[in-house]
Amino acid sequence: MYGYIKGKVTEIESTYIIVENNGIGHLIYTANPYSFKEDEDVKVYLYNQVREDENTLYGFLTKEEKDLFLKLIGVKGLGCKMALPMLATGSINGIVDAIERENIL
Repeated sequence: MYGYIKGKVTEIESTYIIVENNGIGHLIYTANPYSFKEDEDVKVYLYNQVREDENTLYGFLTKEEKDLFLKLIGVKGLGCKMALPMLATGSINGIVDAIERENIL
């Protein structure tokens, strides 16, 4: 299990970033890859999803964002690939408020 990774962002794509750490490029899916900058030293909080056919890293700028992601994927029927874009839609407080108010819009 990973807690976080420190390294340099070497690549940014529409759904992921690559962070180089000790000569290894880690592909990390993020809610908003464009919040990172190339050649920037970063600390990315990680969630490692291990399945029979894949080993995927999901990354977050803050521990609070990661904690919310973990709560979202704890909901029956809501997986990582559905929860991650939800984090890109707004602030953590806004998402929590929308859930508490049962606001589906």
